[in-house]
Order: sequence, then C-alpha cells, then structure tokens
Amino acid sequence: TETDMICDPASGSGGFLIRFFELIRERIAQEVDAEYKAYEQKLNAQLLTDEKRAALLLKKYIELQVELDPNGGPTEERPEGGRVYQLANNRIFGTDANDRMARTSKMNMIMHGDGHVGVHQHEGLLDVNGIQRGIFDVILTNPPFGGKEGPGAQTEFDYKTSATQVLFLQHVIRTLKTHGGRCGMVID
Repeated sequence: TETDMICDPASGSGGFLIRFFELIRERIAQEVDAEYKAYEQKLNAQLLTDEKRAALLLKKYIELQVELDPNGGPTEERPEGGRVYQLANNRIFGTDANDRMARTSKMNMIMHGDGHVGVHQHEGLLDVNGIQRGIFDVILTNPPFGGKEGPGAQTEFDYKTSATQVLFLQHVIRTLKTHGGRCGMVID
C-alpha cells in the first residue's frame, strides 16, 4: 500500500523497488483522477457559469497535480509534500554491497521517477540510513547465493553460519515489522 515501508537489502538493479514504486504510483494516479472526476460531477450539479466552473476545475487540477509530482516536496500548504513525493522519498529503501549495482539501482529509480534517496551502497546485512530492525512492512529481495561471509558478519546474527543466503534470511526477519511484516524472497 501507499503507507508501506519497503526494502530490498540486495537491490541489484532496483527491479523490485521500481515495480513497487510503479504500482503504488499508478494507484495514487487513479485515486487522484477519481477525486477530480467526483469534483467535476459535483460542480456540474451546481448552477455555475462556464467561466466559474472552468476556474474551479483548473484550481482543483493544480491542487491535485502536487499529489502526483515526485518533486512535490514540502510547502507551506502541504508540509509533508505530495503523495508520490512521500512514496519516493520516505517509503522505499534498498542497499547493495556492489558500488556499481547501487549506482545502477539509483539511476534506474531516477529514470522511473523515484527520488532514489533511500538506496545506498552498503553491505545489505547491516543497518544503514533508515534501514533498521523492525520497521519494514514489506521486504522484496533476491539475495546472493553461494557466498560466504566472514566472522564479522556472523556476529550480528543468532544462527551462526557463513552462508550468505542464510544470513540474509535472518536479516530480513529482523528488519520486518513484528506484526504484519511481509516478505517475498527468492531462495535456493
């Protein structure tokens, strides 16, 4: 949903994050369109001049466009920013240990209209910049398989193993909300 916090701790090129952003942005656009049409019907039921109706519709249209603008940040009228801005800047997080993949993910998100501020080049098994224990509603990920982690990474987890995918599973479990957290994870 629009209010879900989502993370991909092995974001790669950002595919899961981009798809989430696109689905929710489409839903917001449909709701904004429905709100505009309902307002238009309400005005049509009133005795208004064509000029007055057109002026009111234009005002409503401009007001609603802020909700769809990924750059529609906080203003005096809307201190939290528009809905798509909130989605792009406060709801989507990802990391990738590979610098090139993290940059690719950010660029792909920019090209799809997302703010990309929640994507970091960082070890996906560790907390960083907003990626913390127990805060995510949804985690979608395809972690690396067959890798081996050193003793430093293992100290963070209850089940001691060097298998990267098992450590990722433990990380996903601890970063999901305790009640209602959902995960879609590719596993071997």
